[in-house]
Amino acid sequence: MIAILAGLRARLVQLGAALGAALVLLLAIAVPATIASGYASGDVGSSGPTHCRASRRQRRVRRAVRRKVSDLPLRSVVHPLRSKRRRKSPSRAPTRGQHRHAFLRGVVSGRVPTDRSSSGPGALNDAGHSGSDVVRPPEDVVRFYSRVGRLFEAWGRLVDSRARVRVRALCAVTDTDAVLEVGVGAGSQLAALASANRSGRTVGVDLADGMLRETRRRLTAASMTHVELLRADACQLPFADDEFDVVTSAYVLDILPWDDIRRALAEFRRVLRPGGRLVLCHVTPGERGWHRVGDHLYGSGLPLTGNCRGLRLTALLTDGGFEAITREYSVQLLLPSEILAARVPRHGDAADRVSATIE
Repeated sequence: MIAILAGLRARLVQLGAALGAALVLLLAIAVPATIASGYASGDVGSSGPTHCRASRRQRRVRRAVRRKVSDLPLRSVVHPLRSKRRRKSPSRAPTRGQHRHAFLRGVVSGRVPTDRSSSGPGALNDAGHSGSDVVRPPEDVVRFYSRVGRLFEAWGRLVDSRARVRVRALCAVTDTDAVLEVGVGAGSQLAALASANRSGRTVGVDLADGMLRETRRRLTAASMTHVELLRADACQLPFADDEFDVVTSAYVLDILPWDDIRRALAEFRRVLRPGGRLVLCHVTPGERGWHRVGDHLYGSGLPLTGNCRGLRLTALLTDGGFEAITREYSVQLLLPSEILAARVPRHGDAADRVSATIE
């Protein structure tokens, strides 16, 4: 009976954490949407003389309508402020905030498009991967992840727990492997990898100090003293060549600019031994109708999503010298994920391919 009650209590705690993360996400969407609608109507963000002039103009128009003045242009009567506010120079590109507010108004009104244009955020280029770049500077994203801590772990259980389980299975860690996780987050994945590698070497790196503190707390509570934890950049890993059997990274590449993604993949290739395994997981464009709603949520710059946007990286792995590349698609709570597994060629495999080409 005590065991049943303890299990029920653990389930309730997990449910509460998930509901809390969902509530925070709804607030992150609803509050900016309210502000955006206020900007569109002229009720928010216009204080002082400008607001007074707007109010007087509106009152004048209402009085003119009440007097049935028919010679006023219809658009000026119905939307006197909005028509003036929308007159912009054709060469002036919309700002990031205008893109975000337009997206949020579409979410609230239910008019979110199901696909993206060939030139917009999340579009696919000729190389077969997503062509959009990050919305926020990488240093801002690092500071954000340093602040979230345990909330990030609850959010991860809600939206990507299944993908992370699959990543661990593809890593196939044995008890003597040298394993590197790039971007440890709150440390749950690193702890699971370390528990399967008691006699080997397990290393985790991250740039966010808050995430490193949370991971260190988790490892200490589990008495995992053999795990190495370092602050390091994915583009400049502080390790020698051919040092690891397994390198894995989940939801890190999708917050990096494209140039940094290429550098990070080159670093993963450098530190892996011949025959070593690489397992990646990141946000990807939705492949079914309702999955594409996440394409507009991730990539919009909302705080909880960081810089996440949809990627397809199979072509980059091929260009980076990896082989035996497999791709899996997973979705959980509007988060479409791409799971890639690849292998570094062994020296003998490369020589065999060269000889076969010569023949």
